Amino acid sequence: MVREGTIKISEKGGVMLKKGFTLFEILVVLIIIGIIAALLLFNFRPMREQALDKEAVTALKLIQSAQKVYWLEYRHYFPDSGVAVTDPAVINSALRVNLPTTATSNWTFSIPTINTGTATATREGRTWTLTVDSDTVNCAPADKCYTSQSR
Repeated sequence: MVREGTIKISEKGGVMLKKGFTLFEILVVLIIIGIIAALLLFNFRPMREQALDKEAVTALKLIQSAQKVYWLEYRHYFPDSGVAVTDPAVINSALRVNLPTTATSNWTFSIPTINTGTATATREGRTWTLTVDSDTVNCAPADKCYTSQSR
């Protein structure tokens, strides 16, 4: 079956097909591509969040190791005062670590009051917690965590 307007007769008497796509065909392809892209973005969000959770666990383990070194040097955990520390630059300086300090950082890190040896990472309603004497990293609330609780 041949659509009207798609065949031309050349001057030499041969048959030529019209080249190009109709507007409708282009729109159908764009709609299909849009649907596929939406499905992919929906499925990749949990993977991104899982990677961000692993970033928090890794940073907390780094803080844990730095706290152990700090204990060996000063016989107490950081911070020295009873005030919680949330400034990543202060944490980096005191514990000699390299946490992200920019506004684009995915996590907010804090070390609560003196001699607890605990550090937390918070992001979008999730809080990861690690204590120096424990190898278990806990996340709360559990239904918002994408990575398993123990690492």
